[in-house]
Amino acid sequence: PEPRDWRPDEVALVAEAAERVWRALARTRQAAALAESEQRFRELTETLDTVFWLAEVPDAASDGRPDTALLY
Repeated sequence: PEPRDWRPDEVALVAEAAERVWRALARTRQAAALAESEQRFRELTETLDTVFWLAEVPDAASDGRPDTALLY
């Protein structure tokens, strides 16, 4: 059989479909990695008697007053 001569619009369609599939796979992998990380953290906190951690509160999550930043 002869090789197919693809039209530019067909090439663009296949390229767009491949890009969408690639992005979906990346999101799926990221979600799985996050779920695994959360599970490990959950298991760690459930086995320890005392747990504490420090976190930075983004400026957007506060009204600018340090005393209320932790309420968000």
